[in-house]
Order: sequence, then C-alpha cells, then structure tokens
Amino acid sequence: MNEALSETQAQINLAAKLLNSEVEEAYGKRKDEAGIRLKELLTIKEGKDTTVVATLKILNFYLCAGRLPGEAPPQELFGLAQRSYDVIVGQVRLKCDRKLIEGKPCGYYRLNIPHFIPDRWEEVRNYHQEFGNLKVIYAFADKRQLKVSVSSEKEGHRAINHLLKAVDPSRLLGSAEDHCYTGRLPKNSKPHRLSGLTLKANRVRTIYPDKTSEAHQI
Repeated sequence: MNEALSETQAQINLAAKLLNSEVEEAYGKRKDEAGIRLKELLTIKEGKDTTVVATLKILNFYLCAGRLPGEAPPQELFGLAQRSYDVIVGQVRLKCDRKLIEGKPCGYYRLNIPHFIPDRWEEVRNYHQEFGNLKVIYAFADKRQLKVSVSSEKEGHRAINHLLKAVDPSRLLGSAEDHCYTGRLPKNSKPHRLSGLTLKANRVRTIYPDKTSEAHQI
C-alpha cells in the first residue's frame, strides 16, 4: 500500500511540474484579481492535492482555460476579443536553456508561420535561433510576414529558410536570401532581451481559421 501511495504521489508531483509551468506561462503576468485567482485554482500543490483534485486542474486547464500568451483568451472568461486567423498559422514556441535573465524568468518566445501546412509540423524540429537586434522579414504576397529577431543577416536567412520548409509551396516567393529585407533598431535602442542567446523550438501549434488548434511537442 505504501508503495502504491508513493507512486501516486510521484505521478502527482510530475503532473505538477508539467502543468504548473504552463499555468505560470498563461497567467503569471496577470495582475488582475480574476487572473490571480485562476492561477491559484489551476496550480497543482505538491504533497497537498489529491489525485482527483490534480486531475480536475489538468482537465480545467487544457479543456477549458488553457491558453498560450500568444493566443487570445476566451472572450467570455476574460472580456477580450479572440484573434482571428483566416489562414492556417504555425505558432512555434522557443525555449531558452537559461531560467533567468537579470533575475526575471526567461519564459518562452513565439513566432508565427503564415500559410503553415499542418502535416509538415515536423519540419520545425531542430529549429533554433540566435537572437539579436536585427529584424529579418519575409513578406508573402498577401502582406503576411514571417519575421525573426536575429544576431546577423546570415542567421536570419538560415532561420527563415528552415521555417519555410513548413509553408505551402504555392505561397513561396523565393528563398530568404532572394526575398527578405532587414532592419536594425536605432543605436540608442535597448538590446533585445534575448540578445546573444540561442533558443530552440520545443513545441509547434497549428492554429486553424476556425480558431481550433492542435499542438505537437518536438
């Protein structure tokens, strides 16, 4: 019996580590009373929550309240309008090996790939990006853009060419080298908070025009 209880608690602790980081990402920056309360209700408390309570929190987050900061939260819950996509968008989440930057959580960075092909999500596997103050932008014919903040033009071209592998070929206008334009921030601007750091893709979410989505860990 003790062994079974120990295994159950180990599973709850693992669920807490996986879920609580998602809850922190979604609601950690909310300072309003509703956001603070949601974070409190959805966070699994290791050593305190029972299996039933932990399961309810997981279901509530992923089936009802779960979201990524790059997505608009449900209007009826938060009083905000949802973002509308009329093309399929691939949203890539990048993770940094560092936990803190100047004492603050590093968190995640996201970039969107317009005209994404859902079946090609694995093309994003092994994507990485070295950040800097140079913005490299690939513009599609419909004026949508794929843009990255990188350390050099060469790095920007490499990064965008990698992401273009997951784009509908009929929408492509050429390679990054042939079609991108670049821009630098003014010299008196602050460096990008991730400058000099390389972040790696660890999840890609396909967002459909009807606002449904599916995510893949990579």
